[in-house]
Amino acid sequence: MKQGSTDDIRVFLKSDRAVLMLCIGIALVFWILNKMSHSFRTYKSIEIEYRLPKGKTFSAIPIAHLTAAIIGSGWDLLGREKVKILIQMTNDSFQIIGGGRLRQEVARQYNISEEMIHLNVEQIPLYIEDEAMKEVAITPLTSLKFVKGYRLSGEVVIEPAKVVLKGPKNVLDMITTVYTDTIRGEHLKKNLEQSIPIQMPSQVIKCMDTRVKARLGIEEFTEKAMFLPLVVKNAPATYKIFPNKIKLSCTVGLSQYSNINPSLFEAEVDLGDIGTESKNNTVSVALVKQPACVQNVQFMPKSVEFYFEK
Repeated sequence: MKQGSTDDIRVFLKSDRAVLMLCIGIALVFWILNKMSHSFRTYKSIEIEYRLPKGKTFSAIPIAHLTAAIIGSGWDLLGREKVKILIQMTNDSFQIIGGGRLRQEVARQYNISEEMIHLNVEQIPLYIEDEAMKEVAITPLTSLKFVKGYRLSGEVVIEPAKVVLKGPKNVLDMITTVYTDTIRGEHLKKNLEQSIPIQMPSQVIKCMDTRVKARLGIEEFTEKAMFLPLVVKNAPATYKIFPNKIKLSCTVGLSQYSNINPSLFEAEVDLGDIGTESKNNTVSVALVKQPACVQNVQFMPKSVEFYFEK
């Protein structure tokens, strides 16, 4: 260190300002020591972890946290931000964890007396039963945006398609499917594959597979048009309809375009409820059959005229 710097420090230490700072520092230390020795009330969140015997499950979700109001000095609570209570369950169908046991464990971990602790619960009732199993389907949730002219070429494929759940029977009985997290994508024009988590339907339900693979086939769609002859149901021996076919259009993926033909569709009119003397000679057309791979199916006309011949 240079001589000039040393001299400056010596001068500063002999100044009134240095003396004032030293006094403030000493006062602050004594203030902290005094405050830390006083008793005060603080609130702590206590985590509870339950350990069940193999093959057992809770009938209802137990509390996972409790709040402890602790009266103690700052020194007693210093450095104790997280406390966990571990509870080992037995095979009994009904068990009660008393407040005394809980306070004792909190007191042990904080190294204070039980009288200094007040809990927000007096006891924890727990219902235990044998673990049941059920296989259910997995339903994908999607939020997808495609490039113009592109769409899903079929259903979203989930592997595995089903999952085995374990838990209380009364909860499993109400579950018919489980859902994935939302599969997201934007500006899509190519096939998409994602590993996606499963949403657990209840905290008391366990599942071996927590993630599944989702495959989405994506391709370009185009429009296809064709003429489709009408099928007439419940017609008399002699009749005429006009027109006797409709013009149908749909959008279809390029991979299926050549496979789409009129035989895959069926449109019909039903004359069974129309009397031969009826003055109304129009009947609605119903599309009763179409392949799953087509979308946006439209047809014209929506109704046709009919005539009974005598």
